[in-house]
Amino acid sequence: MSGFDENPVNAHQRMVRLIGRNKRVLEVGSGPGFVSKRLKQNGCDVFAVEIDPEKAKDAKKFCEKVFVGNIEEIKLALSKQSFDVILFGDVLEHLKNPEETLLKLKDFLKKDGRIIVSLPNIANWKIRLKLGFGKFDYEDWGILDKTHLRFFTRKTARKLIEDAGFEIEKEEHVPSFPSPFLKEPLSKLNPNMFAFQFLFVAKKK
Repeated sequence: MSGFDENPVNAHQRMVRLIGRNKRVLEVGSGPGFVSKRLKQNGCDVFAVEIDPEKAKDAKKFCEKVFVGNIEEIKLALSKQSFDVILFGDVLEHLKNPEETLLKLKDFLKKDGRIIVSLPNIANWKIRLKLGFGKFDYEDWGILDKTHLRFFTRKTARKLIEDAGFEIEKEEHVPSFPSPFLKEPLSKLNPNMFAFQFLFVAKKK
């Protein structure tokens, strides 16, 4: 993706809306800072973790601090209970052990803080159709991104978050269907089939 996705039904806009204004945010996997920039414009203080040094340089323009490294290995020099929101925007599916990462960062969340998690839906109708024809080909981006190590359905995405000691408060779906008139109603009617991504807001149990 070449920039911030301005489509109001897609993940970028939803994440920014769910976070709100004037929050202290830790963004895991910031990339070059597309979302960080918008959060800063909303009065948020953003800290980030990014594995790609070049992308981290760009993200530094919009963040208080960017930690460069693999979130599964890096030690973060941060105070406990210091963030209102920790954002995992399309990052957990790239990790070897996403549950351990959720547990690792849990202490940095304020008592009344929230995590926001975005995960792609492997049970999406397009993937099911491809499987029906015996196809499971990795791609440069999307649900079958070749850098994905984990795949999630709605049920297993919820289980991941809950097993890490969080209680899901809100769930939203990024729709996926060719018809612009049907895609949102269908994703609400049957998110297991017609959601492209799941977004979850959760608090500590």
